[in-house]
Amino acid sequence: MTENRKNPWAAAIASFFIAGLGHVYYGERWVKGAVFFIGRFAGVVLFLLYATIYNWVISHSAYFANMLPPVRYFFFVYVLLAIIPWIFVALYDAFIVFSTGRKMNAGEIPFKKNNSLTCWIYAMAIFLLTIVFTFLNYLFFFGTT
Repeated sequence: MTENRKNPWAAAIASFFIAGLGHVYYGERWVKGAVFFIGRFAGVVLFLLYATIYNWVISHSAYFANMLPPVRYFFFVYVLLAIIPWIFVALYDAFIVFSTGRKMNAGEIPFKKNNSLTCWIYAMAIFLLTIVFTFLNYLFFFGTT
């Protein structure tokens, strides 16, 4: 029985930092982890949408430009639309992974073997996608003048 045990804490911590990695560690489909990755970046997409609409309105209407808050408040909007949802989705992902690991160790759900190569490939893919999204975010805000 000891070879059929998973470490729920390690999986939860891994899933907190790399979206969905704990699900892949448990031998579940990588699609489930990818859903959590998409959920984390939903806040970034919302913020980019807000910034695009804000920029368009400011550049096309002097009336609205005087009514809307200045650009320096973008950081607070970024925290509300991107960082806080990221933290909540990451905590939820870690909680789901932790409870799945405990249930798997208790025999309540079937044990699934994982492939460590799949875990590494998934982690590297998520890491590279994060770098790409960060670079695109940087280009969106600082690359255009």
